[in-house]
Amino acid sequence: MRQQVLTIGVLGSCVLSCVIATVCTASGAAGNPAPARIAAVSAATAPVTGTKSPADYLAEALAAGEKYRLEKKFDEALYELQKVLFVDPKNSKAKRSSSKIRNELSSALVEQSKASWKTDPKGAMKTLHAAYDNNPTGREVKALFKKRGYRLHEGRWLTKAGIKEFEAEREAAGMRRHKEIGLRKSFKVLHNGPFRFFTNLDIENAQGNLIQEIIQSNLSHYREYTRVMKPLGLRFPTEGIDIVLFDTRHGYMNFTRAEGSAGVYIPSKRAGFFYRIGGGIDFSTMLHEMTHQLCDKVLVGLGLSGWFEEGMAEYFGAGLLTQGGKRLRLGGVEASRLRGMHRALRGQRAGGIIPLAQFTEMPRAQLTGQFYSQAWALVHFLMEEHPYGRLIIYDYVAGGKRYRRTSGTPYATYSLKSVLKEYGITLDELETQYVRFYREGSR
Repeated sequence: MRQQVLTIGVLGSCVLSCVIATVCTASGAAGNPAPARIAAVSAATAPVTGTKSPADYLAEALAAGEKYRLEKKFDEALYELQKVLFVDPKNSKAKRSSSKIRNELSSALVEQSKASWKTDPKGAMKTLHAAYDNNPTGREVKALFKKRGYRLHEGRWLTKAGIKEFEAEREAAGMRRHKEIGLRKSFKVLHNGPFRFFTNLDIENAQGNLIQEIIQSNLSHYREYTRVMKPLGLRFPTEGIDIVLFDTRHGYMNFTRAEGSAGVYIPSKRAGFFYRIGGGIDFSTMLHEMTHQLCDKVLVGLGLSGWFEEGMAEYFGAGLLTQGGKRLRLGGVEASRLRGMHRALRGQRAGGIIPLAQFTEMPRAQLTGQFYSQAWALVHFLMEEHPYGRLIIYDYVAGGKRYRRTSGTPYATYSLKSVLKEYGITLDELETQYVRFYREGSR
């Protein structure tokens, strides 16, 4: 089992001790494949002759985004520009064009809010909040909020009275969730941003430092998840993000019945459950399971296939926490999953590699240990190694959302196979490419 254990030392100092023999070093700048790595696998991933290069696709998306912006077709423009930013987060042209669109949308809403203030103040403030959502960094919208007597509190613009109401409601929501989840009275609730941490750990004495490290690491995970996944279309988790921390494995097992696990996200409970291991916690499992919760509440559950859900959870679960949990570095190799892939490739694991045509259609009920290794391998390959990988992921998720919204067709019909076709790649070719990479290029 992969682990990152936080061990609490004397005098409250926290050591991120490893149990990182299982997590290899990250493969380049966090969140963006290094050009050298792309070049190194180009032979293994070269698509059919005549297909445009990734740079060509990005140039086309950038040009289309700018064209749509000038035509005031902002939804279409942002779709193209976010594609560029998912692949190349530092692309200055895409960032500049996106900023212009958000400024224009926000300014128009600000003007609407000003015009309706005297006749419909409640509606005017709703419009102003929409302006902020479009452009959270806009000076104009911030200035108008302050003029109306609002200030930013926990990511929301509220009046002084509104802040008191918010805090009271947050406490009440914590108690409601305590009851809904079915926890005992010994569990206390801690609030931080969108998170609620329910625990029966001794937070005021011996285990207080551990709780702080857990909170900090989950905040780091949330920041990194939203940074990487933002172009795919996210929403703020208004219902809250819930984590339950048990003092003992016995208490965890009695509650979850999740045999053989160090943590689990239970969709019906809308919460993640974990337990203390000695003086620390299995952080790789926490990152994995909390990624499921974020996909459910922030990316928004769209019935995405098991390979994507589990592969993305494995991708974030392989992240390396540093600086006492204050930073999460992505792009690393999850060593136990890599070993699983190598065993399957050598025929040492029953069934070997699952063909992608079958693998990408497998329902969750059929997920096995080999599935998790292969899911990590495929998502890591697409996110970090394949020249077209992030284009493919973007079209699969963001393109799938748009496809369902505009056509009324169930999301499941927008398959990985149909996305690959746009890039002149078949499932069989992708399978050949990533099998060759893990056989020859990932030692």
